[in-house]
Amino acid sequence: MPETFSLFDVTTKEGFERLYRVYASKIYQLCISKVRSREEAEEIVQELFKSIWIKRYKIRQDQPIENYLYRAAKYKIIDHYRQIKRRKSRSIEIEYTSDLSKEETEEMVLLEDLKSNLITAFRKLPRQAQQIFWLSRKSGLTNKEVALKLAVSEKTVEYHMRKTLKLFKKELT
Repeated sequence: MPETFSLFDVTTKEGFERLYRVYASKIYQLCISKVRSREEAEEIVQELFKSIWIKRYKIRQDQPIENYLYRAAKYKIIDHYRQIKRRKSRSIEIEYTSDLSKEETEEMVLLEDLKSNLITAFRKLPRQAQQIFWLSRKSGLTNKEVALKLAVSEKTVEYHMRKTLKLFKKELT
């Protein structure tokens, strides 16, 4: 007949120690065969017996002890692999987030660099070309409206816009 918990009386220190001496190495062998790491197997065994000690008053004393221990070890091993999976998942997530923030930082630097180059190129323009470009692109006025506002011909507006866009293209390449 299989041994039951009552033979080990895990509610007492002596009974628990006896249980540990009899079954710890058997449970360790099961764990080492599943996790392939001595440290991890030892940790699982320790966690298993720690949880038995914590739950000692809640454990049914009439059930076969060996079955209970092997089943509990199986669940501890499953939990162990779940933790590994979670850690890997978090690691990948952190790595992905880190890569995204690097890309965003690079994009921000490039954008600031582009703005700086545009401002520098804009300042190189003659005053009238600056006014024409500003009214056309920033205020959204047509060439005709810009010409009326500045009292110049439409051809002058077109000339300055071509010159400005050509300068921008040259400066940004």
